[in-house]
Amino acid sequence: MWSNDIMSHMLKRIIAVAVLLTAFFITMNTMSRPITTPYLEGRDNITDITRRRLSGSAVTLEEIMTASAPDLNTLVTASEDTGYILIGDSRSLGMDVYCKVNATPDGFFVVAAAGEGFRYMMDTALPCAELIEQAYPDIHHWIYIVNMGVNDYWHRADCNEIYEAALTELAYKKDLYIVSVNPVRQDADLEQFGLSNKGIEELNSTLKSIPNTHYIDTYSYLMENGYETVDDFHYTWDITEEIYHLIRAGL
Repeated sequence: MWSNDIMSHMLKRIIAVAVLLTAFFITMNTMSRPITTPYLEGRDNITDITRRRLSGSAVTLEEIMTASAPDLNTLVTASEDTGYILIGDSRSLGMDVYCKVNATPDGFFVVAAAGEGFRYMMDTALPCAELIEQAYPDIHHWIYIVNMGVNDYWHRADCNEIYEAALTELAYKKDLYIVSVNPVRQDADLEQFGLSNKGIEELNSTLKSIPNTHYIDTYSYLMENGYETVDDFHYTWDITEEIYHLIRAGL
């Protein structure tokens, strides 16, 4: 029998290869899609997968790479009576997959979906977060962590405004932390689509200024210390894990 360490290493390798291969084929076939993880497109797919993950139903690898949500049947032990809900896109989903966030019953949850942005946050992720709160009534203090924006800023002229308005309102209801939108790989082909770190910095300036919130600046850390991507947008596993620990340390 293989040891747990060997099995864990093999699983990481399988997922890493799947991500890399899918990213390669998608990039070769279309330059219009900014996020290149292997996922099922469509809000109906995301809603269905999220619902089934909340109920603890079985999901495929492709569905795992589409949407993250915790199994609400799992007993958790929250530290100091505090629960944490990280809301994000495929970058946060990657944290859940690699760091086993939802599989670790410590009161830290991830609700995320590949290729999604503002509308997903409002229509799916925030209602899902409310269900998580209801499922664990013994946790009395909830912290919401929003790590979104990379799928919106490059094609929505009103990106800064919609996030500022929505998160300002949310901050009056929840203890809210906002994680900076992290950098992409600098490339002339990306910039012609409006994808640049300059644009990300402008959005981050807006996010940082939202009142009654806490700001976790992982963007500056990555720019200062370096980072590596597998497909211009998604980071290698070690960088993904590092970002996750930076978020936890910033709470």
